[in-house]
Amino acid sequence: MTWERFAAAEPSLAATAARLFTEEHGYAFLSTIAADGSPRVHPVAPLLTPTSVYVALTETSYKLRDLRRDPRFALHSSVRPPLDEEFSVRGVARELADERSRTEIGAARLGGVELADRMVLFGLTPQRVSWTVWEDGAPPPGGGGARG
Repeated sequence: MTWERFAAAEPSLAATAARLFTEEHGYAFLSTIAADGSPRVHPVAPLLTPTSVYVALTETSYKLRDLRRDPRFALHSSVRPPLDEEFSVRGVARELADERSRTEIGAARLGGVELADRMVLFGLTPQRVSWTVWEDGAPPPGGGGARG
């Protein structure tokens, strides 16, 4: 499912993702798979438009090498008070070389982001999303509002 189809089917959940992935500090955590099969976690600043979720990576980053070799990812927001809510997306990343995606990001004026030519852009295609609001210091029974 594309992010656009997800957002059309679940607009309030997509709005929650946008709010949690674009916090004041602007960072979320991207999990990739290293060459030896172990998980690797990286801070990233996701770029959300009404139709897509992107990450822009430098040419020398481990994240870039990991995603080119194995496109599976997990993206997780920080846990945000006062509700201690969190949002995560698992899916497949696709490297984008087209100018349309860069133009969409520029037109959306995502936090003043301007993509340098040396940045490599990936579109994140969700396969599973989850939103959790912790209750009394613990996640709710059943692990929150996952959608597959």
